[in-house]
Amino acid sequence: MNKIKDFFYRYFDFLIAFIIIVVISFVLYINLNYLLNLNNVSIEQEKLESSEEASEINVYIPANISPDQLADILIGYEIITGKEEFLITYEQLASQREIKSGDFLLKSDTSLQDLVLSITSPE
Repeated sequence: MNKIKDFFYRYFDFLIAFIIIVVISFVLYINLNYLLNLNNVSIEQEKLESSEEASEINVYIPANISPDQLADILIGYEIITGKEEFLITYEQLASQREIKSGDFLLKSDTSLQDLVLSITSPE
């Protein structure tokens, strides 16, 4: 009887540690798929939200600005990427038009031609 008692006394800590390791491993194995998919779902949601936010942007254009200043504003709102392309398109389409002022709801995927025509008005 003393040998059994000595055995449990000596190895009881190892037995408890082994049981804890088995339980933690089991819980991780069961929930691993959920934990990995949770990260993928949140990344996909962020991409969808950012693409939705990027589709329509509220832009404020002040009164009496030059086309060069307008290009800088649109670059700041990330509506256009190239200043020179915008200025060339502006000169081709709207050199005789006046730049409108105020708030505009612009789509980020709008072509330069549509963009220039939407923020300018005939003199």
